[in-house]
Amino acid sequence: MRGLAWSIVVVVSCAALQGSAEEFGRPAAANTTVCTISGTGAADQLDGTSAAEVICGGGGDDAIHGGGGDDVVFGGAGDDRVYGGGGSDRLLGGSGSDLVDGGVGADLIRGGDGGDRVVGRRGADELRGESGGDSVVGGRGLDRLFGGDGHDTLRSRDQAPYDRLDGGVDRNLCVTDAGDRRVRCRRPLDARHRRGVPILMYHVIQAPTASTPLPGLYVAPAEFAAQMRWLAHHHFHGVTLQEAYDYWHGGPLPSHPVVISFDDGFRNQYRKALPILAHHHWPGTLNLALSHFAQPGWGLGPRMIKAMIRNGWELDSHTMTHASLPGLPRDQLSYQVEHSRAVLQKRFDVPVDFFCYPAGAFNSTVIAAVRRAGYQGATSTQPGFARWYDPWTLNRIRMTNSTGPRDLAALLHA
Repeated sequence: MRGLAWSIVVVVSCAALQGSAEEFGRPAAANTTVCTISGTGAADQLDGTSAAEVICGGGGDDAIHGGGGDDVVFGGAGDDRVYGGGGSDRLLGGSGSDLVDGGVGADLIRGGDGGDRVVGRRGADELRGESGGDSVVGGRGLDRLFGGDGHDTLRSRDQAPYDRLDGGVDRNLCVTDAGDRRVRCRRPLDARHRRGVPILMYHVIQAPTASTPLPGLYVAPAEFAAQMRWLAHHHFHGVTLQEAYDYWHGGPLPSHPVVISFDDGFRNQYRKALPILAHHHWPGTLNLALSHFAQPGWGLGPRMIKAMIRNGWELDSHTMTHASLPGLPRDQLSYQVEHSRAVLQKRFDVPVDFFCYPAGAFNSTVIAAVRRAGYQGATSTQPGFARWYDPWTLNRIRMTNSTGPRDLAALLHA
C-alpha cells in the first residue's frame, strides 16, 4: 500500500512538471503518466537509456542520471542528485535539498522544495529554484532563471548577454553579465565586501595632434594598449561596473579589479579599444550620449554597439544630448536622465542601470532625478576609487595620453 501511495505521488509530480513545461511553450518529451524507471524507498542509483524515459526516484537520497533522450526525471523526497543527459530534459528535484543538473540540451529544471542547487549547462535552459534558499546557476545559452521563495542566489555569468533572471520574493543576489536582464534582484550591502574599485575614464582613443581641441581627452591606441598591458602584467582584471556593484552587495569579484569606462560614444572606442580589451578577455563600460549615436564618420553605430555588448561590454546612459544637468527644468532633466535610459533599453534590449554625469556636473536635484529614473548608481569625474557607500557619485580616474607606468602605479596603489 505504501508503494502504491508513492507511485501516485510520483505520477502527479511528473504531470505537474509537464504542465509547467507546456506553460512556457516547451513540447512534451515523454509520456509522464508512467514511470519507465522507478526507485524505491532506499538510496537508489537510477540511469536512463538513449530513449525518452520517465525516471522517478523514491524516498531515499537518490542519484539519477538521464540518458540521451528527452527525459522527465523526478527526484522524490530525499536529498537527491538529479542529472539530465544529452536531450532536452525536464527535471524536478522534489522536496529535499537537491542538486539538479540539466546537462546538455534545452532543459526545464526545477529545484522543488528545500534549499536546492539548480544548474544549467549548454542550451537554452529554464531554471527554477522554487521554495527555499536556492542556488540557481545558468550555463552557456540563453537561459531563464527564477529564484522563487527564499533568499536565493542566481548566477548567469557566461560572458554572453541576454539571459533573463527573476530573483522572486525576498532578498536575492543575482550575479550576471552586464547584458543580462534581471528583476527582483535586490540584496543589502555586504559589510564584508567594502573594497574600493578603480574606474578608469577614457574618451577618444586616438592620438592627439597640435591642433586637437581638448587634447586631455585623447589617448593614442598604442598608449592605450600599453596601459592595458601594464594592468595585465600587474594582475589586474577588467570588470564591469555592474560586477563592482554586485560585489558590494555580496557577489564575487576577482583580485585587483578595474572598470574601464568610455564616455560619449566615439567610433574609435569600437575600432581601437574593443580589440585591445578583447585580447585580454576584458569588458568595457560604454557611457553613451545619444547625440553621438550613429553620427556619420565618428559616432558609434548600432552594429558596433551590439558587437560590443556581445563581447561583454556594459551599456550605460550619458544623457540624450550631453547637456549640463544642474539647473535644468524638471521635464528637461527627466528627458536627459529617464528618457535616455528608456531609449537605450528599447534599442539594445539590455539593462541600462548606471548613469554618467556629463562633464561630471551634478547637484542634489540631479542625483534625485537619477534615483527616480531607476538607476543603481552613477559615475562622476571626481578623482579616486569608487566606494560602496557612495553609489550616486562614484569616483573615476582620468586617463590621458601621458599616463605612464609610474603614474598608473601611483593612481592604482600598485
